[in-house]
Amino acid sequence: YQGIGNYSCMPSLTVGTERKTSCNPGDWFAHAASGNTGVDAQCLPDRPDTAQHFRVTQDGAPLAFFDVDMSMPTTFPTMVAMLDAGTRTGVWVADSPAPLSKLESPVIYEIDAPPGAIASYAWARKDSTHVQWFLPATLLNSFPRKRLSS
Repeated sequence: YQGIGNYSCMPSLTVGTERKTSCNPGDWFAHAASGNTGVDAQCLPDRPDTAQHFRVTQDGAPLAFFDVDMSMPTTFPTMVAMLDAGTRTGVWVADSPAPLSKLESPVIYEIDAPPGAIASYAWARKDSTHVQWFLPATLLNSFPRKRLSS
């Protein structure tokens, strides 16, 4: 380059950024529903991923408020809000497990666990005649088991 004066050229770029939110702080902006029950996320832009705030509603009325650590994987369903202590009805969070169709072949075991050791993990619905269990694998694997299927 030839011209008037000495000029240098450098491969650099200087930019300015400004942080803006896409929602109004405090608003309940994300909503998912099944029938009359809904879950909403609250717009709290300065909260870390470890403390995201949610609520559960029934017919639009809030039933429970809870925080969820969105930065850690949750492979075992964890109750984050109790709705009915008598039936352990509540809000449970977990990462999506692999669908059974992607497993080579499901295996069924009979597990001999003392009722007192697993009682706190029972979940009975008011409209059901059976009980479901949400047991951590570490607890489940500590009991004797017998394989029933191949």
